[in-house]
Amino acid sequence: MRFSPRLDPLVVATVRRMDVDRVSIAEAWRAAGDLASQLGVARPGYHSVLKIVLDERNRRAQQREAIVEAVDEMWSHTGMDYEKLVGRLAEAKRR
Repeated sequence: MRFSPRLDPLVVATVRRMDVDRVSIAEAWRAAGDLASQLGVARPGYHSVLKIVLDERNRRAQQREAIVEAVDEMWSHTGMDYEKLVGRLAEAKRR
């Protein structure tokens, strides 16, 4: 039985900082492998990078959901018409 080597923390941090929502897992794996080679540490396996990317995507999705809920809660207490405000902002942006 073989186990993959421990991942270098810098490689893990770099994968997490990548725009994982727009980068394919294969691209993240190749970038992580290139960085590991530059650092002289063990290259991460595909499944290790897959887990990091999926965990990061899940964490970011939960973070976005929490932000949306907080903003919705904030708007519900302001008494302002959110749709009207968004329309005004869009109109101002076009000017």
